Amino acid sequence: MKKFAEQLKKRSEKLRLSVYERDELRERLLSYMEYHPLPQGVQAMGGAANRNKKKASVFMNGWLVGRFAGVAAMMIFIVVPVMAEDALPGDTLYPIKVRFNEELRGALVSSPYQKVEWETERLELTVVASLLTLKRRWQKLLSNTVKRLVKALPPFELLTMTKRL
Repeated sequence: MKKFAEQLKKRSEKLRLSVYERDELRERLLSYMEYHPLPQGVQAMGGAANRNKKKASVFMNGWLVGRFAGVAAMMIFIVVPVMAEDALPGDTLYPIKVRFNEELRGALVSSPYQKVEWETERLELTVVASLLTLKRRWQKLLSNTVKRLVKALPPFELLTMTKRL
């Protein structure tokens, strides 16, 4: 009998029923169970103990999903804005700094005087960031130009030039 139950379980895992067949089989099984109830004292398979295990596993999965959601929210709302504080124009995190960090600081200002101070400071930060970006671009352009000029010089002139320095 045990072997039959194992074979039935293996075959049932491979078998796929249509919706109609599943409903028909369920009705027949329920009607059989009504006419042939279990004797007193015999416990049914898949009783309350199995149902509690299923609930616990669903709870644990939900708990795990909640943890992942909490970590993701913490990353988005705390870690990324803190990392974006030192971003300059052209950096990946600069839009977060401008659109999230600075807007949030502006929203937390309470008095009109503090609002003017914050807007002035924000303007100064923008000008400084723009100057730093311009400096970066000029340095890159200058280094590329020097590289091109060095490559264009013949090797003899390059040697004499380095001896003069």
